[in-house]
Amino acid sequence: MPIDQAVIAAHEAFIAGRNGGCRAFFRFQDLTGVNLMKRKLDGIEFIGCDLKDSSFALASMVTASFYCSSLKGADLRGSDLSRADLRGAILRGADLYRANLDGADFRKAVLYKDERDKEFKQNDWVQDLEDGRDGAVDFRDCSLRGARLSSAKLKGADFSGAMMEGADLHQADLRDANFKGAVLTGADMKGARLDGANLDNVVRDPAQAALARASDLMKLLEQSDLYTQSRGEQGRRAVFEGEDLRVLGRACQGKGLIGANMRGVCAVGMDFSGASFIGANFTGADLRGANFTGANLKGVTFRDCNLNHAIMQGADLRSFTGSTGRVFHPSFEGASLHAARFEGARMDHELLAAAIGPVQAYENLAPAQGEEPAKAS
Repeated sequence: MPIDQAVIAAHEAFIAGRNGGCRAFFRFQDLTGVNLMKRKLDGIEFIGCDLKDSSFALASMVTASFYCSSLKGADLRGSDLSRADLRGAILRGADLYRANLDGADFRKAVLYKDERDKEFKQNDWVQDLEDGRDGAVDFRDCSLRGARLSSAKLKGADFSGAMMEGADLHQADLRDANFKGAVLTGADMKGARLDGANLDNVVRDPAQAALARASDLMKLLEQSDLYTQSRGEQGRRAVFEGEDLRVLGRACQGKGLIGANMRGVCAVGMDFSGASFIGANFTGADLRGANFTGANLKGVTFRDCNLNHAIMQGADLRSFTGSTGRVFHPSFEGASLHAARFEGARMDHELLAAAIGPVQAYENLAPAQGEEPAKAS
């Protein structure tokens, strides 16, 4: 059924703070097949609605409510559903590839039509999920940090590559789910059904062997910082190749790591803000969700890195000239940069576009609301 576009336009005016704006809410409506792709829908409410086969791709829906609504077969790719209320939502066959679902609430729920009616309907996925993988929910490369999925029915769901730090999955039905390469640090999976689930290459909390290396790694970091501060007269360049740097916590923040060998490190979610990495080599590193805000990244190699959801706002990603006259350019060749943020970064946009394509480069450089967009060549 068509949706009143005037209502949507008024909602967008409302969240932008313009005159004449009005928050939109829909109750118990048939809205199957609606197209709201790329719209600004933060805080919108769909209560008990049928949104089957609808399109919300790339839409902003922060704190939106889909309470007990049907999103069967919906296209939610790349959408921002952070802190959204998805309690009782039916998501069979929905495509949430690379969506942001941080803090979203997926718990089961009961919907009452009004006080005079007894239970109107109950949606907790199990009523609309058949056995098998057909129609399973696609959460690939999603950000689900802190999401609440307790007791959810997610048989056959694809969480491969998803960021799920601190997610609540206790008592969830995760049979045959695919978690390959997912980040599960701090996730609560007590009582979850995991029969047939694929847990290959998942990132969990640092192993004991990595924790035992923390003291040695801290010494390397201190020597590297001294090397940077003394312009090479003291200390030495850091060699962290293959290490799990998460054991350092926030110690790298603001540190000097010029020319560091960071090949293949695990630095998921780490805070590198304000650090100096001039000429460092991160080839093959897992940097998902890492924070490089304001960091000096001149000439850094990010070849084949996983930088999904990384933050590089205000970072310096320009080239630099070495003492021999050689020019070092930053490299993103082969890197995955989905949802990485580059607002305010100083960089050659053409180099980024050459590495990941002009369209994706433009999206990665998208400004915060109210700012003028950067132009990618």
